[in-house]
Amino acid sequence: MPDIAQTIAVAAPAERVYAALTTRCAATLRRIGACMLRTSRVAARLPALVALLASALAFGCTAPLAAEPADDGLVAARATLSAARAMLLAHLAAAKTHSDDAYDIVYRLNAAAEALDGARARAEPEYARDRELAAKLDATWVRAVTSGLCEAPAAAGGASETCFRATSDGTLQPLALYVPSGIERTPPVVIVLRGRGQTESDLLARHELRTLADGAHAILIAPYARGRATYDGAATQDVFDALATVEQARAVDRTRVYVAGFSMGGIAAFHVAGVAPQRFAAVLSIVGALDGVDREPLRAFAGRAAYVVNGESDAIIAPAHGRAAARYLRSIGVLARYYEQPHGAHDLRSMLPALSAAWHDMFAGITAASHATTVFDNEDVF
Repeated sequence: MPDIAQTIAVAAPAERVYAALTTRCAATLRRIGACMLRTSRVAARLPALVALLASALAFGCTAPLAAEPADDGLVAARATLSAARAMLLAHLAAAKTHSDDAYDIVYRLNAAAEALDGARARAEPEYARDRELAAKLDATWVRAVTSGLCEAPAAAGGASETCFRATSDGTLQPLALYVPSGIERTPPVVIVLRGRGQTESDLLARHELRTLADGAHAILIAPYARGRATYDGAATQDVFDALATVEQARAVDRTRVYVAGFSMGGIAAFHVAGVAPQRFAAVLSIVGALDGVDREPLRAFAGRAAYVVNGESDAIIAPAHGRAAARYLRSIGVLARYYEQPHGAHDLRSMLPALSAAWHDMFAGITAASHATTVFDNEDVF
């Protein structure tokens, strides 16, 4: 099987000539592809359809642009994705034997390519670097799912993508990992759960989370959990399989394992905490809520800490949902603290001051019992 780096060497010149897909074209092709791939009446045509979509997405949707500088990170990232897509399509049969949804990976790569276009349009260096990292992680997952071999988790000093064999059905499942430099021999661990529509690579590539991990000298674990919005069934077990994978690979402090999540992941964090409350020192919900969560198991979390972070201007999950979650958790004996970010919206960047405060308090062990007031001018919430 050709190495992705070798394939990139061929793809890169073309990528410098055929630049990013237009947003309209990429979105249209993704919808067409999703429809075709999930319609049983065209099942017999799937290989040809996938190849057609890949060709269109790689080269067919835009006129050639001027050559980019050779050191353009976004161009290199696009070449990485293009090479990964070619590898996946060339070994699709193998990928289908290892994954429960190989076509979902095709969609992932196409969405990642469109995100690179967005990074170029935004002209924000940090965001561009995040997307470049996500592309590298996605390419590693393709290499694993086409070969059936998971790369060993990184020892220290950066982000990596590995995978594990799911105990629920034996399929390979992706796992993104961040290990800061200079961590202690048995570091704490934070499981971070992605939001709806995100991948584990999208979430772990965010520099905001990696910066927080650096400050706490904590390992970040981001499981894909089947991409399901509800984190139910096999997706829940995947979270614990991901944790076990890291614990088997290296020493960690099992008394300082935290579960956190963003958006839908912030809701799922409460669900996961309720499944095995004894496994977690605390739960951190970022722009999440308790909506849709079976609350009864959370009673077993009494005496443990929860940190609920919501944005004042969040139009997707209004802060009232976070306040209600914190009130309920306190009513059942959970040591819940609530943080509301003035003007905070449904994104990590605008929520960073409140998130940083909650993150600090979580690692410092500051709970509602020892410091009962809330922060960010919301003493009147309770």
